[in-house]
Amino acid sequence: MNRIGVMQGRLSPPVNNRIQAFPKDSWKNEFYSANKVGLDCIEWIFEEDISQNPVFNRDGINEIKQVIEKTGVNIYSVCADYFMKNKLFGEPAEKLQKNMNVLKNLINSCSELNVKFIIIPCVDESELKSKEQIDELANNIKQIIPLISEKNINLSLETSLNPIEFMYLMNSINHPLVSINFDTGNSASLGYSAKKEIPLLGKWIKHIHIKDRHYNGGTVPLGEGDTKFDVIFDELNKIGYNGIFILQGARKKSESDTIFEYKNFLINYLNKFFNKEAE
Repeated sequence: MNRIGVMQGRLSPPVNNRIQAFPKDSWKNEFYSANKVGLDCIEWIFEEDISQNPVFNRDGINEIKQVIEKTGVNIYSVCADYFMKNKLFGEPAEKLQKNMNVLKNLINSCSELNVKFIIIPCVDESELKSKEQIDELANNIKQIIPLISEKNINLSLETSLNPIEFMYLMNSINHPLVSINFDTGNSASLGYSAKKEIPLLGKWIKHIHIKDRHYNGGTVPLGEGDTKFDVIFDELNKIGYNGIFILQGARKKSESDTIFEYKNFLINYLNKFFNKEAE
C-alpha cells in the first residue's frame, strides 16, 4: 500500500515567508496536525542551521521518537536541503570533506529514527551542469555506500538532469540503495515528458514528491499547473510503484485544510490508476 505524507513545514505558517523551511517552533505540533489530516508520515527537513535541528543531537532524537509514538505519524524520509548550498560536488577539497562528514552524521542520526530515505536535492543552487560534475557526484556517493549499506538507508537523488543524463548518473553509481526521488512538478516545469521519463528511470524511482508547476514557472496548487497527473500515475502504475508520496504543493491560507485537500487529490489518482485504496 502506498503511504501518504507531507513535507515538513507545510502544516505550519511559513518561516520568514519561505515556501519550505524547518519549522523549529512548531515541528512537534505538525505531527498532531498530520494525524488529524490522516497522514502516515512527515518528510523531515534538514537544512543549514544544524544547531536548531533536533535530528542532529541525542536529546532531539529522543524528543522526535516521543512525538512519533504519541501520534503514530512516522518519519520515513529526510529532505536534506543542507546540500543545496553545501554541495557534494564542485566544492574545494576541505569544504567537500566537511559536507561529506555532515552527510555521514545525518545517516547515523537517521538510522536512530528508522528513516528509510535521505533525499539529496541537486536542483537550483546545486544543479548538475556538466559531465564532470555528474561523475564527481557519482564518485562521492560511492564513498558513502558502505555506510548506507550498514545502516540500510537509501540515498534518493533529485536532479534537474534530463532522463538520459540521469540514467548515466544512476548507472555510474549502480547500487540498490541509491535511487531517484521523482518530483512531479519539477519535471513538468522542465518540460520533460512523463511518458518517456518514467519508463526510462522507473527501476530507480523509489520516492515521489507530489507538486504542480507551470512550464518554466513556479509551484501552484495541485491541479492548476502543467503537471500531467493522469499520465504520471498511469506510468507509475505500469512500473509497479508502491512507495511513499510526499505532498509538496503550493501553500494556501489554511495549512491543514490545504493538505487535507491535497491528500484527497492524490487519493483520487491512486484509486483511479492503482485500483486500490490509499492507506
